[in-house]
This record gives sequence, structure tokens and C-alpha cells, in this order.
Amino acid sequence: MLAWMELSSNSEEQLQDDLILLHRIYPNLNRKQLLEAKENLDRYFDLAVRVFLRLERERNSSSVDTQSENS
Repeated sequence: MLAWMELSSNSEEQLQDDLILLHRIYPNLNRKQLLEAKENLDRYFDLAVRVFLRLERERNSSSVDTQSENS
């Protein structure tokens, strides 16, 4: 239970830190808007990582195909 409380506390602190950073970028947004901006940025980042990983897999599989054709 203590570990969960620490995790919850850390995530609350992280959320607060993230909102402070976003507030510096977007000083006219209220808390609800900052939360929405954070959610959108998190989703965008997740998508960018998924695209990167997919491209890496495709690149690695094509280099394996090329090597097998050359042998």
C-alpha cells in the first residue's frame, strides 16, 4: 500500500510539474485547458514513438531481407 501511495504522490508531483511547464508556454490557459494540452501532447508523443518504432522494425526487416538475398 505504501508503494502505491508513493507512486500516486510521484505522479501527482509529476503532473504538477508538467502543468507548471505548460503554464510557462501557455500562460493564458486555465487548469482545465492545461490538462487538455498535456493530454494532447502525451498522445502526440506516444504516436511519434509508435511511428519511430514501426519505421525501425521495417528498416531492420528490410536489411535482413537484403542480407539474405546477397548470400
